[in-house]
Amino acid sequence: MQDSNLFLCCFRSSTSFLEARFP
Repeated sequence: MQDSNLFLCCFRSSTSFLEARFP
């Protein structure tokens, strides 16, 4: 379960990063 949570956290961070670069 921790792995899934960690993956979700990283995924959200990546998404935010992409949105910031490509608004």
